[in-house]
Amino acid sequence: MNVIIAKAITLMTIILTGYIFKKINILKKQDFEVISSIVLKLTLPCAIIAHLNGTKLSFEMLFIIIIGFGFNIFLVIAGYFMRKNKTDKSFSMLNLSGFNIGNFTLPFVSGVFSSTSVLATCMFDAGNSIMCLGMTYGFASAIQDPSSKFDYKIVFKKVVSSVPVCTYMFMIVLSICNIIIPSNLIIFAQTIGSANTFLSMLMIGIAIEVHFNKKIISLIWKHIMVRYSICGLLALFIFFMAPISLEMRQTIVILLFSPITSLATVYTQKLGGNTELSACINSISIIFSVIIITVLILLFS
Repeated sequence: MNVIIAKAITLMTIILTGYIFKKINILKKQDFEVISSIVLKLTLPCAIIAHLNGTKLSFEMLFIIIIGFGFNIFLVIAGYFMRKNKTDKSFSMLNLSGFNIGNFTLPFVSGVFSSTSVLATCMFDAGNSIMCLGMTYGFASAIQDPSSKFDYKIVFKKVVSSVPVCTYMFMIVLSICNIIIPSNLIIFAQTIGSANTFLSMLMIGIAIEVHFNKKIISLIWKHIMVRYSICGLLALFIFFMAPISLEMRQTIVILLFSPITSLATVYTQKLGGNTELSACINSISIIFSVIIITVLILLFS
């Protein structure tokens, strides 16, 4: 118990350090893009390789991939019915769905739980990433502008151009084929991947913004409350009804309380939406998730 508490406090301290360093100008807001690029293109893929090498995919793991994909669809539909006009519908579809797993929850889980939970986290993120990296944006764009066709080629290109997604797919294929990467290469991946937790938490601290326009407070809380209420109901369903092991159920419950994907703000900007509102929703979701996931980790331990 004491070890788990210490690890959770350590992760939160790194987040706080990133936020403080930004405020006192040791780090700048622009550094987020640099660190984010390193995480997404180097440390996270290496961490995925290190975690998934030599694993055997069971029915449970394949089921978790479907959950990661399906629950995103559920939140996208909720976002569609949450607002009235087309522009607002597309905004809510983007900013209600998506889970920030690789840069947020994976470091939490890998720092606290077993390798089985880490594997489940990677499988959930494999399904989640397909939606976050293109499909949700494609749906939202089609709703905002009905004259524009849903271009499957563009969506597919966005998904396969993602280094983490390609890494997931590559490692899943290796697992299915029972191919193990040589230990010398894994040592290399582990060394680089070990930096993922620190850089991801530091990056989140830099990203957090706690000042926002008072006019949009009600919309911020509406999205936050709807998001976490739905995820809470889904978590209860999984915990009590899913036909998988207790450890897997606990892991998925934690994953469901991950922050909203940071790509939501990027895609909101592409659709000409309210990026200030999107960024505020994202920052508040990070704060909520830090608190909720820490409490869940302590309860499950």
